[in-house]
Amino acid sequence: MLKPLSIWAYYLNNKSKIIPVVIIITLSVFALITGSTLLNFVNKETNKFIEYYKQYYSLQVGSLSDPDTTKVDLYNEIQSYSQTDKIVTNFYRQKTYVLTPLGETPRFVDFIESSFYKEYSNQMGWEIIEGRMPRENTNEIILSKNILLNKGLSVGDEIGSFVDKDESLYGQFKIVGSLSDKYVSGGFGNLTYMQQFSQQNPDLAQDLILIQPVKGKEYELHQRLVKLVETEPGLVLWTQYNYADFLAQNYSIYNQIKVVITLVVSIVIALSVGLLQIIFFSQRMREFGLLSAIGYGKLYIIKKSNFELFGMTLVAWITGLIFTQLIFNMLNETIMEAKGLDVLTIFDLDTMIYSLPIPLAVVSFSMLTMVWNLLKMDSIQVIEKRL
Repeated sequence: MLKPLSIWAYYLNNKSKIIPVVIIITLSVFALITGSTLLNFVNKETNKFIEYYKQYYSLQVGSLSDPDTTKVDLYNEIQSYSQTDKIVTNFYRQKTYVLTPLGETPRFVDFIESSFYKEYSNQMGWEIIEGRMPRENTNEIILSKNILLNKGLSVGDEIGSFVDKDESLYGQFKIVGSLSDKYVSGGFGNLTYMQQFSQQNPDLAQDLILIQPVKGKEYELHQRLVKLVETEPGLVLWTQYNYADFLAQNYSIYNQIKVVITLVVSIVIALSVGLLQIIFFSQRMREFGLLSAIGYGKLYIIKKSNFELFGMTLVAWITGLIFTQLIFNMLNETIMEAKGLDVLTIFDLDTMIYSLPIPLAVVSFSMLTMVWNLLKMDSIQVIEKRL
């Protein structure tokens, strides 16, 4: 006795027709996930700076509008705020850059007093995983492990523009340790050495201070400092709040582009696969007509055929996820881990969400076309045409 509308029977007997559909959906899922993953990578990179500014706000001090107000007066005023825990006025900052799939991104290297090493490391969540702290009045520095991996350096090597003309870190420094970098990536060196070095290199002169907010009063301090900056054009403030706003303004266009691309790709793929489904449907008209003629209702046929369609799309979507993760694993092993970068993965809620429009669009459009054709199908006419 014939088993009506055997699930997968048509697909199993017509693999050459189904494989292109699976390939189209797989590659589409790969394209969307890759784009979303790269944007998530950007967000992770920028969040490292936000994490830094959660610990210390930075204030660059230029010329003050009131000639009777000195910088010491300004520092004393900020220190007097009830929201200020501590300010660090004696330090220098330089930048080094790491190479990522989206270009070079900066990392801070701060030169601080040796008595401040431990407190500073604790605030940043750093722990020494190799080597030691820089010694007083030496050109020694300690850097995050991922910076060393990215630059192909190790403890004991030297870094700086005097060693490599393409390096943005001005001078010549010896790496004496590496730091864990779960949240913040960067490093530090000795202030005394940098003060002497900057006297020979006036371009390194800075008027930059670090401000540590009282726990629980971070936003209140941010608001007070914003008001201060509004009255003093010579001040430039960076906190976790205005840096997050800055990133949102600069990267919002990328998120909008991602949404547009997702919609366009989903519509194109849905139409392509939907047209293929119409072809498959026309090839099975006799099967559907016979089932309808011998008593199987159209609702039953619609349910069974849509179940087949949903199953095929689900298999193609899962195949796309597996294929994408395999590619990511290869990139992680050959590039990302070797360069000390965050690994690429599909196991992220935002990434998974942006892969869903493909199967949803395909299933929706294909189901609608199939249901429409089945509802208007005349089983007697179908049988007569096939006889």
